[in-house]
Amino acid sequence: MEAAREHDGLAQLEERFLEDLEARPIPIDSILVGLRFLRKSPHANLTDSWVQLAVGKLVELGDCQGLVALLTLLAGWRDDLRAFGEFCCRTLKQASQDRVWNACVDSVAWGEVPAQESLRRLDFLLDCRPGVACLDKTWGFGIVKRIDDFYKRMIVDFTNKPNHALSLAHAGENLVFVPDQHILAVQHRDPAAFARQTAEQPGEVVRLALLSFGAMPVTRLAALLDEHRIVPAPAWKAFWEGARKALKSDPLVEIPVKRTEPLRLREAAPAFDRGWFAELRAERDIVRITRQIAELEAGAAPASLDDYARESLSDRLAFALKGAYNTDPPRYARLALTVRRLGLAEPPAAGLCRHLLDDNRFLAAGESLAARESAALVDWLIEQEPAAAAALLAAIPEMNYNLVAVTIDALAAREEYIEAVRTRCRELLAAPSVPPTLLLWVLRNLPRVADWKLPSLYELMGQAIAIIEDTTLCGERLRMQHQLLGLFEQVKWFEPAFESLDNLQREALFARIYGNSSLGDAATQRALVGRMVRIEPALAARKQPGGGAAAEPALHWTSWRSLRERQEQLRRLVEVDIPANSAEIAHARGYGDLRENFEYHAAKQQQTVLMSRRDQWDLELKQMRGTHFAGADTSVAGMGVEVTLRAADGELRTYSILGEWDSDEAMGILPCRSRLARALEGHGVGDRVTIPGVAGDETVSVEAIRPLSAAVLAWAGAPDGGAGNRGAD
Repeated sequence: MEAAREHDGLAQLEERFLEDLEARPIPIDSILVGLRFLRKSPHANLTDSWVQLAVGKLVELGDCQGLVALLTLLAGWRDDLRAFGEFCCRTLKQASQDRVWNACVDSVAWGEVPAQESLRRLDFLLDCRPGVACLDKTWGFGIVKRIDDFYKRMIVDFTNKPNHALSLAHAGENLVFVPDQHILAVQHRDPAAFARQTAEQPGEVVRLALLSFGAMPVTRLAALLDEHRIVPAPAWKAFWEGARKALKSDPLVEIPVKRTEPLRLREAAPAFDRGWFAELRAERDIVRITRQIAELEAGAAPASLDDYARESLSDRLAFALKGAYNTDPPRYARLALTVRRLGLAEPPAAGLCRHLLDDNRFLAAGESLAARESAALVDWLIEQEPAAAAALLAAIPEMNYNLVAVTIDALAAREEYIEAVRTRCRELLAAPSVPPTLLLWVLRNLPRVADWKLPSLYELMGQAIAIIEDTTLCGERLRMQHQLLGLFEQVKWFEPAFESLDNLQREALFARIYGNSSLGDAATQRALVGRMVRIEPALAARKQPGGGAAAEPALHWTSWRSLRERQEQLRRLVEVDIPANSAEIAHARGYGDLRENFEYHAAKQQQTVLMSRRDQWDLELKQMRGTHFAGADTSVAGMGVEVTLRAADGELRTYSILGEWDSDEAMGILPCRSRLARALEGHGVGDRVTIPGVAGDETVSVEAIRPLSAAVLAWAGAPDGGAGNRGAD
């Protein structure tokens, strides 16, 4: 009985399927439903024969759209990538003799990518009619002009490249359609009206960008609007200030606290009723608690909160603060500032403040806070805790730049702390190791600190050059190094600063800058020298072969071991790496059409890197001399001696100071340009010296200065062919 029912069901399904194949036009949706039903039935073995019938009929009728729909269904059932891809290509080309159709079919990488992806590309290409708007990640917004079926190319008027021809294969893979309501389409239809809207309604433009591109961080939004010539980078700050002001009052826009978090549109405005606060009280995920309270701050005024709402907020903030206690200082600081903004009595502000001051947890918090959050944190600490000012001033050497800036601003704005700020800055800037963050802040604020009795501008600029020359920096100090170099490159800063120096100071600074490869590339060097010569024409003579600083390049010293290692690196670069790169370029040329040849462009970029490295190493080797450090003066610390230091806890540490390229942590070998070596330089036995340590600067005493040990001398090596002597080797 069951078998009879199955047979009758199959007969009815087959009859319906055959009727559909004879109908005109063929109801492809009904065909697909029948095939899906058959594949799940006990008669699934008949699926292939029914598919062949359907394919044959669709090809016979030239029903291209129906054929694409059928192949899309089959793509989910087949796992033979190449064989099925070839079948699709052959079948689709049989269905039509149209040249554009066949050009598109040939350009979608059958058998190389999944069939669903090839069919998606084909569907896209077939919809690319003249006038259609599209977007390319390289060329930006464009309008399709035509398809060249002979050369299998698409001609597109891109904003950044009008009348550009790109292959159909590239177009199908990379282009995407731009709907009429997309921000780029709106801009294209009426540029003048859109420009007015950008100037007058920045909030609406941001909403449109989020609708078009989806949620994104503010930094990505700025880059995107600049890339598409909507808001150029110089105008971004004013644009975003206006947009942020407009969006803060919009409950449908979620503005994140951190710049790295996405700006997004909500589907509906949250209702901050009793039910909302009840859900908040039940929440136990700290991240969600933080996000929900941020939504509340964006959509409701603290004054409008009733007692139940305040109790709920205090309860959840206390829960979140407990979770961040001793484990996550940045989150703890943000939560504490939220308590302050909402005006909550619980948790008590004094306890929160003391926890952030204990063990200088505010330093770890400041590493992840935005500048405005850091400013709010510092103000709050000073207001709540009398000891906060002293703790902040003591921690300046360990602060990042933002925290240094807001700390000085906050304390200097209060009459009772201004002298303490000046005194602390004088102490730090007169020390052997100057905090780069503080130095950068002072150099950026010279008029403001003119009466602070700090070290002279000449000394400060010399400290800046020393930091720029330091090759051992990392993290925040490396970022400050780049910022200091950028300051020297700014005409509006450098020229007034150099002009304020006296003649001797100008000559001395010129001697440090001229020919100093640490201060930028050749073009930057020429610009700096040109500015100095314009202000002090007499310095031009020092550029001549017989004059002053440029009489001969300054010599630098390193061990024979390190010199030979660098020579071997240069030899390998010239004899192996560069020829291999040249071969890659020649091979890549064989792929044709250099405009869209990724392999060629990648090889050429690598060639630029290799050539630059060759020139740099060649110049360094010309100025470097090998030595085995014989005859070094052991009366003071310096290159070629072994120094023993005694720490405050009595621990003895021994270091060997060698040349600029020498370093071996296990043997205690330091390069002479390292921060520690420079701090020790010129000090004798018994001197107390401030040196950089793992947890910050520390004071040690020089216990002994001796010639280098035999092990270190053996490590340094001798010149090829025998020993030499310093100055002649």
